[in-house]
Amino acid sequence: MRKMLTREDINKNVEALKAGEVEITAKAEGLEVFSSLTITITIPEVESIVLSCEKTEISITEEIRIDATINPEHASNELVWESSDENIATVSKKGLVTPVGPGEVEISATANNGIKGSITITISAPAVEKVNVTAEATEVRIDATTKVSASVLPEATLQKVTWSSSNEE
Repeated sequence: MRKMLTREDINKNVEALKAGEVEITAKAEGLEVFSSLTITITIPEVESIVLSCEKTEISITEEIRIDATINPEHASNELVWESSDENIATVSKKGLVTPVGPGEVEISATANNGIKGSITITISAPAVEKVNVTAEATEVRIDATTKVSASVLPEATLQKVTWSSSNEE
């Protein structure tokens, strides 16, 4: 008895799983008659990048990860991350933002074809409440030195201080 071929048996869908070339062959069952063709699978170009994160205002002591949504879905996810001002924040190759100083900074992610997405992050530092100055010795001979230190409170504030002396002679 001869098997009846339905349209379903003749047509097949080939699902593209990754970029490259694949050879597809159809062979008549029980015979040495066949045909092959090569299909090239390509990665679609990035059309848009949308950056998002939990919040866009953070303290200088927080880090935050920025998520990139790339369209279309299967386009290349290779991005170059960049901070508009590394004195305010740096960004890792994976979108992790690390604050350096207070201010507003634009974080961007750019695809290989130049398509870019960006987001603005505001970094804040708490107000300085107190500065403590200490010295190894508070009495020093002429031509000797003593080490002085300053601590800024709360610790989450910027730790830079400017030194001066009441008598620089």
